[in-house]
Amino acid sequence: MKIKEIKKEIKSFLKGESSETQKKELSAFLDSYQSDDYSWKSEYGDEDEVRNRILKNIQKKLPKEKRKPSSIVYLVKYAAAVVLILGAAFYWESQQIINNGPAPIDSDEIVLRLSDGSTKIINTAHKDDLVDIKGTIIGVQLEDKISYADTNLGDVSDELVFNELYVPFGKKFELELSDGTQVTLNSGSSLKYPVRFLDNQVREVFLTGEAFFDVTKSKTDIFKVHANEIVTEVYGTQFNIMAYENEDIQEVVLVEGSVGVSNTVDSSNQKLMLVPNQKAQLNKTTATISKKDVNVDSYIAWKYDVLNFQNLKFQDILKKMERHYNITIVNEFHGIENDPYTGTFETETPSQILSYLSHIRPFQFKVEGDVITISQYKN
Repeated sequence: MKIKEIKKEIKSFLKGESSETQKKELSAFLDSYQSDDYSWKSEYGDEDEVRNRILKNIQKKLPKEKRKPSSIVYLVKYAAAVVLILGAAFYWESQQIINNGPAPIDSDEIVLRLSDGSTKIINTAHKDDLVDIKGTIIGVQLEDKISYADTNLGDVSDELVFNELYVPFGKKFELELSDGTQVTLNSGSSLKYPVRFLDNQVREVFLTGEAFFDVTKSKTDIFKVHANEIVTEVYGTQFNIMAYENEDIQEVVLVEGSVGVSNTVDSSNQKLMLVPNQKAQLNKTTATISKKDVNVDSYIAWKYDVLNFQNLKFQDILKKMERHYNITIVNEFHGIENDPYTGTFETETPSQILSYLSHIRPFQFKVEGDVITISQYKN
């Protein structure tokens, strides 16, 4: 289980949304981390300090009437495990700040982080100018799209200044970069990019999650996308990248043009060249990259609010549904995790999709708010 998922379960418990079964499962999971194999590491920082910070934050999250010792007895019982797991997460996130800039944004809204570190909530019903710390207009928001392409906006700088756009689960958003490149960000994704690209330099952006790129052609300036362990280089083309942090598989699918895909884990840094209707796939577990011919339509269907599965494993379908609908799906029927399914869904609800899939191989599911639990079918 990933640290993010652990934190999500604990948050759910604190909100009182967990069932007794979920609480028992969380209890058993935390118990499994009492082993000496998961000892505190010195680089996490002072153990007492981290523990106090965690418990203080937990108290802040509780309603005022629940801010008493009995409210957190359940978690305090497993304090060592919680401190260890979240302490490790705190250490990892602090390293991300040191190495890669600010920590990831955690929000249910579309958020733009400016170069000075300030953030702006994007209301897709509004039109607005985007200004930097000096009050200079650097771009415009046109409802569900942000554009930096107007060359009359802002002063030309000889230094790269980055903004970062975060799109939460259940939403998508469009972005036009200063060179005219069009980017559509899928749910649960973020893109860090320069407000202005510099002439005669590589155009570089940094993606986490999934996005579709329509890159403006340039004979001199390469466009490069860094997405976790894969790097994609183009001069002008259309392609889709899926590189979520919690996915073992990362993919680049080429719609038009030509791209070179390399694996940052591979010291040889050899590029894998793609032609249209080909996919490059990186397996993070084995650090190997391969390519094959595909039907690109199923990979870019999300742009049009369509979920399209072509022989996709059940466990991967659930991940896509979680992102698309901003829900949590708990699968207790592990026997179907690797079963492949095919289907196309446009207006269906999560329940309708699962009902359709359950006719292929029977399973049952229960909906409780935004949490769906799948279990083995019982007569």
